[in-house]
Amino acid sequence: LVLVTVGAYIWQLCNDSGVDLSLQGVRLQDGILASAGLSFDSCWPPSKKSAPFLATIVVCFAAYVKQAFFSGKETDESKRVRDMKKRLLLAQMTQALRWKDFDPKQEELEKEDKTDCDKLDKKQPPAAKDLFEMIYDDIEERHVTEYGIPADQEPYMSTLALFRERLTADFVDAVRLTDLARQAADGGPAEGLDGDDLKRMSEFMDGTKLQELLELYQKKIRGAFGHILPKHRLTAAENCQRRVALEQRKGWAVLWPALRPLIPTYLLAISLMAFDSMVGCVTYNGLSSLLDGVAAGTMSMEELKWITLQAYLKLVFCIFAHLGSWAIVGKVTSQFRLKVRSQIMSNMLRQDMKFFDVIPSGILQERLNSDAEQLASKMFHLPNQLVHHFFLSLSVSYTLYNLNRQLFLTVFIPIPFISCACYFIIRCMDKLGQRQRKVGEHMAANTMEVIKEIRTVREFAMEGEEAEKFAANSAYRAEIEEYASGLHHLVFISPLICLFEGVRFFCTYLGGTYVAAGALSVGQAIQAGALSNDLQHIVQGFFHILPELVTTFQPLGRVCDLLSLRPKIEPHPDLAPKLKPQTFRGAIEFKDVDFSFPAEPQKQILFKLSFSISPGQKVGFVGATGSGKSTSIKLIERFYQPQAGSILLDGRPIGDYDVHHLRRHMSVVAQDTTLFAMTIRENIIYGLPQHRRDKITDMEIEDACKKANAWAFVQDFPRRLETYAGERGVKLSGGQKQRLAIARAIIREPSIILLDEATSALDSKAEVVVTEALDKMIAENASGCTIIIAHRLTTLKTCDRIFVMDKGSIRESGLHEQLMKIAVEKTESGEMLKGWYRDLWETQHGKQADSSCVKFLEAENERLKQELAVFRAEPSKRLKRFKLGWAKGIAAPLSAQQQHRQQYQQQQQQQQQQQQQQQQQQQQQQQQQQQQQQQHQQGDLPDMHNVLPPAPLLLGRANSAREEKVGAPPPLELEESKTTPGW
Repeated sequence: LVLVTVGAYIWQLCNDSGVDLSLQGVRLQDGILASAGLSFDSCWPPSKKSAPFLATIVVCFAAYVKQAFFSGKETDESKRVRDMKKRLLLAQMTQALRWKDFDPKQEELEKEDKTDCDKLDKKQPPAAKDLFEMIYDDIEERHVTEYGIPADQEPYMSTLALFRERLTADFVDAVRLTDLARQAADGGPAEGLDGDDLKRMSEFMDGTKLQELLELYQKKIRGAFGHILPKHRLTAAENCQRRVALEQRKGWAVLWPALRPLIPTYLLAISLMAFDSMVGCVTYNGLSSLLDGVAAGTMSMEELKWITLQAYLKLVFCIFAHLGSWAIVGKVTSQFRLKVRSQIMSNMLRQDMKFFDVIPSGILQERLNSDAEQLASKMFHLPNQLVHHFFLSLSVSYTLYNLNRQLFLTVFIPIPFISCACYFIIRCMDKLGQRQRKVGEHMAANTMEVIKEIRTVREFAMEGEEAEKFAANSAYRAEIEEYASGLHHLVFISPLICLFEGVRFFCTYLGGTYVAAGALSVGQAIQAGALSNDLQHIVQGFFHILPELVTTFQPLGRVCDLLSLRPKIEPHPDLAPKLKPQTFRGAIEFKDVDFSFPAEPQKQILFKLSFSISPGQKVGFVGATGSGKSTSIKLIERFYQPQAGSILLDGRPIGDYDVHHLRRHMSVVAQDTTLFAMTIRENIIYGLPQHRRDKITDMEIEDACKKANAWAFVQDFPRRLETYAGERGVKLSGGQKQRLAIARAIIREPSIILLDEATSALDSKAEVVVTEALDKMIAENASGCTIIIAHRLTTLKTCDRIFVMDKGSIRESGLHEQLMKIAVEKTESGEMLKGWYRDLWETQHGKQADSSCVKFLEAENERLKQELAVFRAEPSKRLKRFKLGWAKGIAAPLSAQQQHRQQYQQQQQQQQQQQQQQQQQQQQQQQQQQQQQQQHQQGDLPDMHNVLPPAPLLLGRANSAREEKVGAPPPLELEESKTTPGW
């Protein structure tokens, strides 16, 4: 405001004084040019006379741009960063080339014929993607040879050769595994496949891995290294990808129930958009001819007013139609996305456990969120945009064609070529922007890591070096950003704007020629220029929409593929209903069951497993880790289907029962108890039928908590049953979570109880409380059966039957007393033949330690006898040495009662000594001398009950005291001799 006021005041003073500012400005300009030896005509307008000056300006500007943005001069910071990258890349190349090196551990395992996938970690060759990142910097999009790595020397040449080899091999594997995965998904055979192939097949099932490999080659590798992949390999991969996409799109009918109710609403949105595109453009562009009519006198002011008002009302309708169309599209998109995500989640939760074992949770999360979002957005937004651009192009072309046919052809023909050039320029700009973003994210990640791990940085005193490293990286990033800024504005944006403005000025020139010829009016010429600009933007919009429209089929195929899956174990609405008995007796029988997990079919877990459990029995399963105990529980729960054999429940195949009904009559208490982020009440009643949850009372929940020994800590919470357990029950201890799991099991009133290491992860005190709660629950389930899996054999002593498993089979079964009578037999190599249970029991309870302790006591007794004999032989001398050794310390600690007794006696003696110290001091000295003389004359020892400590103390005598005894046997080396308080 101040500047405007001062300027206006100066302008007024100049006008009042008669000074012509324009003339003064021209004179000032001529004076400046004259001082430089130039005239205005030699600078502007463009002519032969001004050409040298303009050329000089252009050359100087180009030289400045080259020096400022594209000089290529390397600074010290840039050189330091590139040297760091060079060292890292060379180390990675060297390591990648050594993947075939000799591995002693691997050869040793091969010799021992232990090639199991869990024992032998096979070395895999590096993937083509990893090798590509070693020879090409994807972040900065430049060859690593620009960092100073010679292209004609090692290890670059060998790495490039390995990259070509692995690229071909990866394409062959991707095509083969994708075809195998599709065949397996359709129920095809899977025999004869390698174990690694079976593991990797799941990654290629939906074609995503193959698509990513194709995009890597087409968008990056081919641009950096040319056509290095054999043409027939690329063709085979593209054909395979097309087959997968076609098979997936065949299942689009699964989306029809969600799509059909939305079609009328979506057609309304399309109609509104078409109305706006056709009517709005014609109405707006028709206003330019009104001014021609007013200027020519063919239109009165009254007609101008009504026509303008009508046009405004049309535009108002068009505005509401356009925005209303997008609002309706947003509503349709939201409803469709909601239905698709609900269907995906519902169908996903109905799949068998094999589905979740084979497909990673990250991929499932992507299908649920990302694919559903992309499908809903592209399916409704892109067609609406396409309709808008299509009808808008028709209306613009129609309006321009009506103005002048020759002008329409002259303007329209170059527009597609110009729009295509603009499209590629914009793509290059986007690519450059992504490069800047990746560089910035990489630098930010390094900085964040240093700040986050500041304690480690300080432990190694690396603050100064990290600061210098950050400064170098920041300077290097600044150089890249400066280069990108110059490239973006001067190489991409400038030509783009010149193309747009060139089309506009070209139309203005053509319009002027037609105005001069009388073919167009001034208003029509202005309208033609605006229409040509609109037409250019429309054609450019088509270039953006069509590629996006093609990518719609990618999430569509994956979503349809997922929705078409049908489980084999879990219930599905399309499958026939199964048995739902009122209750189960709990008679379980396994008959020659063979089983392998679907994720590792080459590794068999159960081998001809057979056993039977009668109703009302409590049985236990023991065995080494990996013997198949928990796997048997999973088969009873119907998580998996055995490959061979049968499982009977109450005399019928377990597959005849409804899975959900069967599991509601089971209660499982596992080692790792899972609680949801809900209240304690909701966690306890979780899994009950809805009608039961609605009718359950607080008294029933409280009674279940009391039986599970959980009510004591639940009532300590301020909100009691309404206390939130936190995510995965983080607000509760392990014992508390386990007791809540027991309460959850009790309230279900199960017929079959499954306890899988329910107390193994608890401390001693918590184990006692939880075990008591488990005993109560088992006692209440007298009519059903209880299966207990435990490594601590003391918890299984009361079982009606104990099954001992080893390597997927039953080795022994019976009561605890019966199994303990079986003698342990082993081969020379240590392999068990008989007595598995007894061997486990003795291992846990230390039989060898007990026998060693007895031997130690016997040896100690013999040693004491020898010491007594020595003392009798030389009483005075040995007694003196005995007292010295005793004073230096018999190392064994006393028991608690002996310690208290000794302390009490010492206190009594101190009191007596304080009272009689002055009176009896001389008498005590005389008595001690007399006693020593008598003992020396008699040649006997004092009473050993008063001198020697009790037997347990002699067991812990210090080695130093033993070494002082002459003739004593060497001490027995045994860990149990190192006594601790309380043994």
